[in-house]
Amino acid sequence: MAVSVAHAVIAVLLGLAVLVEVICCAGILAMKTPLQRLHYIGPASMVCPVLIALAIAVSKNPLSGAGLKAFFIAAVLVVFAPVISHATGRAALARRGPDHP
Repeated sequence: MAVSVAHAVIAVLLGLAVLVEVICCAGILAMKTPLQRLHYIGPASMVCPVLIALAIAVSKNPLSGAGLKAFFIAAVLVVFAPVISHATGRAALARRGPDHP
């Protein structure tokens, strides 16, 4: 059974996405405070969608409906993930109160 180059590239891209998610999950579990955990959410919410969109683009035509949708969703996640992380960090700081450093 021969594996084409496209299938190998798709497997590598999806494998990298899973690896990034696992590393980010391990980092989230290892950190103690919510603000420290936010640093591990960034790569999971920004790198993985791009890798998955690239894998979809390799498997389909990048200008097909599936390819365009994948790139649009990845772009939305890349643009809005920092905004959501910032809002979450502000909410965590507000919840801690002014007494904490």
